[in-house]
Amino acid sequence: MSAPRVTSVAPFGRGPLALATLGTVAFALCWYYQGDERGHSLPGLGIGLALLTWLGATILPFLGAALLVVRWFADPNTSAFVVLSDTIIHTAHLWAAWWLYFRVAHGARGLDDPRSATVFLLLGPGLLAAVAAGVQALLWCWWTDRFTELPALSAQLFLSRTVGIVVATPFLVIFGTPLLLRWGAIREALPPTFFSGDEDGPTRFGDRVELLGLALATAVLSPLLLLGDGPNWILWGGCLILIVWTCIRQGLRGGVFTASLASMVMLSIASIMPIQNHLRAPLQGYVLTFCSAALLLGVSASWIRANEMRYRHVVNRIPFVLYSVRLPFGIPSRSPSGSSKETKSDPQTGPLISQLAEVVLVSPASSKVFEIAPADLTGPFAKWLDMIEPEDREVLIASLAQLCLQKQPVTCEYRLRGSGFELPVEVSVVSGKPRSLPVLMHRWMRE
Repeated sequence: MSAPRVTSVAPFGRGPLALATLGTVAFALCWYYQGDERGHSLPGLGIGLALLTWLGATILPFLGAALLVVRWFADPNTSAFVVLSDTIIHTAHLWAAWWLYFRVAHGARGLDDPRSATVFLLLGPGLLAAVAAGVQALLWCWWTDRFTELPALSAQLFLSRTVGIVVATPFLVIFGTPLLLRWGAIREALPPTFFSGDEDGPTRFGDRVELLGLALATAVLSPLLLLGDGPNWILWGGCLILIVWTCIRQGLRGGVFTASLASMVMLSIASIMPIQNHLRAPLQGYVLTFCSAALLLGVSASWIRANEMRYRHVVNRIPFVLYSVRLPFGIPSRSPSGSSKETKSDPQTGPLISQLAEVVLVSPASSKVFEIAPADLTGPFAKWLDMIEPEDREVLIASLAQLCLQKQPVTCEYRLRGSGFELPVEVSVVSGKPRSLPVLMHRWMRE
């Protein structure tokens, strides 16, 4: 379950005020040193969107004022109309991305669930970036009376906006939010313990070494994409494989860290050493692919891992035995028609389950119910069958086979092996005198 995590827009305290001040300064410096907006990226937009994520719409007027001043003094020869219109468009883009994501789509602040990550990519660097780039390009062409440049100019502005947001915002939000919460610079609408288990990242020394190695390898290989006369798809595929590997192994934080580091290295080299014009668009495509894939794959891997942790957390506390069995490939599945009528199982299903099925999880309650440790029951399903009386094993196998063919649950009962004991029971005999006879009793289990 994911709840929207938004920042309260209460007046700034000491911590939020310091964050707002430093963030506004960084936002202004990025725009000052950016130069032409048709460059490789606009990191200022990414920083502004991260500040809105942390501090809410209260910071927006300060960002707009800082952008207006910086744009005016950075290029005094630019007309006041262009400066004012660009400031309004950028500010409106930031506000619309924040408002639609949090207020309309109810996305998570940490981008830590697949739905929120997908909505973020579709809105901020996607739809809204295209609209803002189109409007800005139209105003520029109208002011200079060069409408023939409208398609190319719109594409350049769109790519620079998208790259700036995709590279900066996820990295700042994912890594900055936990630190700012710990320092008291931002406030969480719900207590942090409510989201226990959502955070994902390397905790062991070996994981950190693996993440560092994958990140450095990607950062070293990615600048090689800027060499040559055209796109190097083999090298691009190799970098993408490293990022995907990092996402699967290290989750959201590891994938975003690796992709952002490689993208920042590529963009920095491209800004210092001019690259050929025909490699400019492929460079932006590389960055978009790396960062978007890292965000989507990383959040999916972390989400699956977090759900597995919650499931195991619940399983460890229930008073009855719960176990999971991985069935072998080729077991007959449920009827495609979805009917609830019971179907006779295939004669081959039982042997397949008993020979090829594997127990992957057993709850700790097995130590009290079966008097067997959970680790001793995981592995081949034959271990589970060994603790059942031989005459009752077919009952359990048939129940599991039937479960593969229907949606309704199946109930069966069986006796535990070696659990029989003699219990004296008084019975009446023909003579009328009661006599104590030993009766063999077993421990019965219902599944």
